[in-house]
Amino acid sequence: MKKLHIVVSRYNEDISWVSKIENITFDIFNKGSDYIKNSKIIPNVGREAHTYLYYIIENYDNLPEYVCFLQGNPFDHSQNMIFNINNFINCDTEVDFMYISENLIKCDINGSPHHPGLPIGDVCRFLNKEVKDDLIEFGAGAQFIVSKKFILNNEIDFYKKSISIVDQNIRPLGAYVFERLWGFIFNR
Repeated sequence: MKKLHIVVSRYNEDISWVSKIENITFDIFNKGSDYIKNSKIIPNVGREAHTYLYYIIENYDNLPEYVCFLQGNPFDHSQNMIFNINNFINCDTEVDFMYISENLIKCDINGSPHHPGLPIGDVCRFLNKEVKDDLIEFGAGAQFIVSKKFILNNEIDFYKKSISIVDQNIRPLGAYVFERLWGFIFNR
């Protein structure tokens, strides 16, 4: 059985679903105006990308074996999310990166066809990451499981540089770029 830690990026969603996942630890990062017991309040900037990067930076030297990053309402992109996570926990196969989102889609380096004009290439150059494929496949909603080993493929300074892309406003384009790049970010 794998040890999994769940990080939830919450705004004002009902997160009672967290209690339905067995054998996990979790952190809820609350960007909303209402108080949630045992949540950590952080600024409402950068959508889920900011939350994920914030967690990595704060826990870089003490990461769990696996981290699952989820939105406050993960079911929009993964109706079977609880089942999928429980399967992952009980599976003997080594997995370093896996999208939880059931809707895998593709785009080009400019975000087309779904979000044309995204600065994916600019962000890659800024972070010194090269996307070699013509099409980028990603899980809609930026929900995934990643191993500690894969997170540590990048130095902490990389994550600090990354968070600077999304820490200034509520809906930065960079958050939509990160949604497409998480698989590339962790896998050198």
